[in-house]
Amino acid sequence: MKSAKIIKIIDTYTAVINKGEKDDVQLGDLYLIYEMGEELFDPDDSSKSLGKLEIVKGRGKVGHVQENVSTIEAIKEKRSGDVKTTTTTNESLFEELISSVVVREAFETEEQMPFKNVKLGDFAKVVR
Repeated sequence: MKSAKIIKIIDTYTAVINKGEKDDVQLGDLYLIYEMGEELFDPDDSSKSLGKLEIVKGRGKVGHVQENVSTIEAIKEKRSGDVKTTTTTNESLFEELISSVVVREAFETEEQMPFKNVKLGDFAKVVR
């Protein structure tokens, strides 16, 4: 399928593309939203084009499909990290040796990542 184009921006998490049911767009399809950047050339042969750079603005999933248009919603991505919690104790027999305990807790969350500076005319392609 030919790349779709962004035809409406609803908010930083939602955009509309110019492809729909008749273009075989399906609910849940994963799309890459991008802008076409500058043309790049081979450093060893400056006459050889390597194509244009795709500047990624986000990834989204089809949330609604109509005959000629579809709505793309920014996907949720898993984030992980750790939190440091410091606890002090006054009741320990070893208070002189251990005045505080540092506890590390791993966590994982899902966060919806907004599209980055998406504009009308930006491209969207399926990355199923």
